[in-house]
Amino acid sequence: MTSGQAKLIRVLRGRVQTLFDEGKIEEAFKIAQTALESARRNGKGDKEHAPELFALFCHIAALRKKRGDVEEASNLFGEAFELTKQEGVLISHEDMGAMKHAYGALCDQRGMEEEVIPLYTEAIEHYKLTPAPPLTDIANMANNLGMIYRNQTKLDLAERCYDVALQTFEQMNGPDHLTVATVCNNLGGLYWAWRHPEMARDMHLRALKIRREMLSDDHPDIGQSACNLATVYHDLGDFDKASRNYERALGILSKNIEDNWETYEIVTQNYAELLKEHGQEGKSNKLLAKTERLLDKIKPKV
Repeated sequence: MTSGQAKLIRVLRGRVQTLFDEGKIEEAFKIAQTALESARRNGKGDKEHAPELFALFCHIAALRKKRGDVEEASNLFGEAFELTKQEGVLISHEDMGAMKHAYGALCDQRGMEEEVIPLYTEAIEHYKLTPAPPLTDIANMANNLGMIYRNQTKLDLAERCYDVALQTFEQMNGPDHLTVATVCNNLGGLYWAWRHPEMARDMHLRALKIRREMLSDDHPDIGQSACNLATVYHDLGDFDKASRNYERALGILSKNIEDNWETYEIVTQNYAELLKEHGQEGKSNKLLAKTERLLDKIKPKV
């Protein structure tokens, strides 16, 4: 690629962004296609201008993503990624992290978990090597990796990722922030799945404490924490605490039951089972009957 061709691509890239910002989307993507075709035709094997081509692919991919063209955006990020594999091509850690983060997010959106894992993992490592690491991005990717590994029942890897997310959010926001509560909630769910109910209880209690300090008493996140604690105390055989949290959860869920009726039904069934286990079959049956009547009125509307 000549310096003149590289300059033309830079000019076209700038024009694309201007048109996109002006809302002239179709015209912007026509010029983008011209720039891409020129880059593909003239840039093959050109190590000197590879960073410029990399930037072009990532830029147009980001615009495609904004428009909702997920497959096209993913393909362009893939082309950018392939460029970086060429020997002698040097891309900054900041740009590599941003590309793998964006590419991984698209793969995550498409349910491609196996592709997400290396992209997010490598993006985190690139970001850590930058002068000012984007801690929010690192924490969110680590948290998402934790969820993926948990879904795959790779619980030790999930715990490691959640720990990174927790430590990063604590470093950014302090120990009593809602982001910390979110990761504590996820760790609680992980420990419960791992059959460590005491550890699950401690994480859910920490999440609830933070949320009660920051949110209203009837906030859905308080209800979520109550649901989780009810389940854990149920497993631990603590009837009083399990009952109290089941009732708190149902009280919060009932305030917006049209959007939460499925969760409400599940929590009711679990509470009814607890009551039955402790010899309160009559109360259990009344609870189920009351819930059935309530949901019969709601389900047709939903």
